[in-house]
Formats: sequence, C-alpha cells, structure tokens
Amino acid sequence: MIKLTHHQQWGCKNNHKHKSSRSMIPVSHFTIIMNNCNSNANNDNNNNTNNNNNHYCKECNSKKAPAFEPICCDNPHEHPHCIPRRGELMINGGFENRQNPFLGWVINSGVEEIDPSIGDIPHQGLNAARLGSPKPYALLYQDVPGICPGSFFQLNFFMSAATKCGNAFVNVRMEFLDHCKNLLDSPALEILIPKNSLSNEVFTGFNNATHVAAPPDTWVARISFELNTNEYPDRYVHLDDVSLIAI
Repeated sequence: MIKLTHHQQWGCKNNHKHKSSRSMIPVSHFTIIMNNCNSNANNDNNNNTNNNNNHYCKECNSKKAPAFEPICCDNPHEHPHCIPRRGELMINGGFENRQNPFLGWVINSGVEEIDPSIGDIPHQGLNAARLGSPKPYALLYQDVPGICPGSFFQLNFFMSAATKCGNAFVNVRMEFLDHCKNLLDSPALEILIPKNSLSNEVFTGFNNATHVAAPPDTWVARISFELNTNEYPDRYVHLDDVSLIAI
C-alpha cells in the first residue's frame, strides 16, 4: 500500500546541475508503507535454540562490505538469548560527523555531501547527503548490528529533490541479515519513491513501520537507498536524518 499526502511536480526548462538558492520552509510529510508479509519465521524455530548452530557459517565472505561488530547480542553458539537494543540504532543518521560525514555508512561514487555554496540546504543541522551526483548511480547503506529475532522497527528519513527538475526514482529497503551478512527472507520494507514526487523547496518526511518480525538468526538490519539519474539528468536527491528505532 502506498499513501501519498504531498505531491509536487516542477516544470524544468533547462537542466542544470546547480540549483538556485532557497530558504527554509516548514517540512511537509507523507508516508509510504509497503508491507511484505512473506516470512519463514515460526514458533518452532524460535523455541528450537539447541539446533541453531547449523544456521551460522564459520567464516564470513571477506569480499563483502565492512560492517560494525555486533554490540548487543551474545554469541549464538553459547547464549541463544538476545537482548533488544533500545533508542536510536543508526550511526550518524544526519551526516553531521565533521571529520567524516559518512561515518557508519557505505557509499559509492554516486554519493557526496550537499554544497551550501550552490544553495543546498539540510533538513536540519549543517549537512546532508546528495544521491545521484557526481556519478548517476548512487548506493548508500548502513548495516545496523545487534538486531534480535522477533523485533519490529520504525524507519524514518527526510528527502527532497535537489533541483526544480524533480527527482529520479528512489528505492529504499530494510533487510534482515544473519551475522555473516546473508540475506534472510524478503525485505521487511521495500519503498519506492516515485519520479518527480519530491519538492526542492521542502524536505518530505517518511515514516515506515515493519509489520513482519525479524526472522530467526537475524543479526543485522541493512538500511539502503538506491537511485540512478542516468535517464533523468540533474534529478538527484538530498537525504537527511535517517532514524531506526525498535517498536
């Protein structure tokens, strides 16, 4: 189900990479929630903790993107019980770390900081991420460790179009992984932000809750944002204040 309560399209006579300056305007909000109810979790798997060893690999693939060590859940081979983490789970969700604006994130060459000198503004604070520039394909994600099976979460973030031309399609996902970064089941959230649905004058707020519990063997939640401006030049987006909390 997709529900949009805010939608603006802008005519774009001249494509350009630098947009004009703009002033802060109160944020408008709309929510996109897609419920994927396919899950392999069941009560027998949750109770059968003594036979879980075969679900955990001995060595993780060294070629995968680096990730943070789990800081909450005990070693599954020794202690089957997981202590849920509380509070904010994202690291540097507002990109405000001055020494490294993308601390905690994995990015490719299509992601960079905003540039206030050309009129870019953050949702709040001093910084935000730009997706789709300087390269057209952008991928930005963070692996959140210490996720317990059976948990539910709320993912919030703010996004705006970077120019009056509008925005390219944006794909947002929340996926559950085991401690070796293997995907478990279908994405818990899979959000499509339509083309030209964002404004460059205000940030749009997205609030999305999972309706499927984290499956057995969950260790990590991967939050990813993906965009490709190859077919839509200059329609990159700004991302700010990404938040993940347990509910």
